Amino acid sequence: MTGYGRSKTENPSYTIEAEIRSVNHRFLDLHIRSTEPMMHLEEKIKKSIQKFLKRGRLDVHLNIQRRLQSAKQLNVDWTLIEDYYRFILELKKKYALADDIRLEHFLTRSEFFQFTDLREEDGEFEALLMRTVEDAAKNVLAMRKREGELLQRELLHYLSLLKKEWEELQALSPQPVERYREQLYKKINLLTNGNMDENRLLTEVALFADRIDFSEELDRLKSHFAQFEAVLAEEEPVGRKIDFLLQEMNREVNTIGSKGNDAGVSKKVVEMKSLLEKMREQAQNIE
Repeated sequence: MTGYGRSKTENPSYTIEAEIRSVNHRFLDLHIRSTEPMMHLEEKIKKSIQKFLKRGRLDVHLNIQRRLQSAKQLNVDWTLIEDYYRFILELKKKYALADDIRLEHFLTRSEFFQFTDLREEDGEFEALLMRTVEDAAKNVLAMRKREGELLQRELLHYLSLLKKEWEELQALSPQPVERYREQLYKKINLLTNGNMDENRLLTEVALFADRIDFSEELDRLKSHFAQFEAVLAEEEPVGRKIDFLLQEMNREVNTIGSKGNDAGVSKKVVEMKSLLEKMREQAQNIE
């Protein structure tokens, strides 16, 4: 389902903006871009968004402005440097070395220096970031709900058309049997010069009627229609339920098409499949 949400929060230390754009996708496909590295918080960001959005391709953009001079802090182990310095002096004295002690002797030793990422230790920053992301996700959800109401009306409209086709299909169901009986009667009567076996005719017609009977499929379709309406009225995400019901409806219609053995039935099947395809396309927009 398409949607857009934006949020901006700030405090004396940070200004954070979050934008989330959502487009149709059967599953949740989430991508995060940020003006600062967010690898250490990416999973938490995703979980915050998933509390509100369960489906769709989501492009998340984070714009982070920090009022601190640096996002990293330098920590120096002065005690270790002092020990190292005394060690060099001892070496010079013990082995009578004339070399001077230079700055690079210390700067090349990585164990003397440690950079701490302030973001990883800053609970204030993390809390502000999560609040901003969740507010943006809520705004996407609000937009999706407005779109969902429109989609609901459209799907119910298609369902009403589908019900009309179902009623016409139900009215057609006895016609192929009656036509077959008339055709078979004429053929047998012609071949036997009017001396036909009525019982044999009735048996053949009954076998044909049983073979093309799609009353059970019609009953199941009617049940699916009722379930579909009930699911659309639910407050929780219903996209996968709708997908499933449309698949079941399509399967019943296909079975009717294979059993129908009648031009009128085939026409109705084509019309119903066309409506179901339109409904399926719209269902991909529903979470």
